[in-house]
Amino acid sequence: MKEIKEMKKTDKGFFKTFIPLETNKGKIQIFEKDLGDGISKKFLRGTATNTLVDKEDERMSKNFVDKIKQSALGLNVFSEHNHSIDKTVGFVEDVGGDYNNVVVDVALEDENENSIVKSILNKIKHGTKIGYSIGGRILKAKRTFDEDLKKWINEIEDGEIYEISLTAMPAGVGTWVEPIQKSLNDLVDKEDVDIDKDEIKKQIQKALDEMLQENQIRDEMWDIFYAFRSAMYTVVESDQLTPEAKKSAIMNLATEFGTKVEEFSIKIVELTNAIEEQLGLN
Repeated sequence: MKEIKEMKKTDKGFFKTFIPLETNKGKIQIFEKDLGDGISKKFLRGTATNTLVDKEDERMSKNFVDKIKQSALGLNVFSEHNHSIDKTVGFVEDVGGDYNNVVVDVALEDENENSIVKSILNKIKHGTKIGYSIGGRILKAKRTFDEDLKKWINEIEDGEIYEISLTAMPAGVGTWVEPIQKSLNDLVDKEDVDIDKDEIKKQIQKALDEMLQENQIRDEMWDIFYAFRSAMYTVVESDQLTPEAKKSAIMNLATEFGTKVEEFSIKIVELTNAIEEQLGLN
């Protein structure tokens, strides 16, 4: 790794990472432990996070990786970041790895009593890509330029891990950025002029990456998502509110966050228009 230059601190927000489960000679590491008295428990082993730059252009510092190791033991593990009690699949029974990665052994609930666990094991046997995804809050981060990758990245130096999930959906901006890029690429393809369309598409990707970083739209999206989920969970699980009060609170939250999503959508439109103008596509 070459020299890393510090640019500026990032705003505090949320992080979410996705690491495909480790494989051993092409097979997912599912193993059993004998607990005695004829009882055994199935475990799932994989890397929960590491210090590599991910698809979100984020990287965990070695210090934060070490902190995650200290925090992960005993955490409940959920399915697809759904934090209700009926969506648990097990708990972190052991934590390992080295200074560059966190490897967790998840003690799975009995597949004969938990249909989600049974489904996950069947999907893994089928070959469906499953991975660990961790979520938490950023306490300290910085923008650094990675000379090897030739791009600015976010390095998370400190934070709090609050959950681990098994998921088939990698975290990333791709879920909503890809349609923007596809739309702009389609616009280029329709241009009936003698231009290097592949080069223009590369410029679109570069402009999109730069503007996302400059405007911190990705961080804002995750802030909205997790704040809404947290607020909804608090209301639904409250034993202090009557059903009527819960319904009213949920409606208020829907209105509040609906407005935030609308404002966020306007920013996406403005971003797209800015890229079109920058590249002379409008």
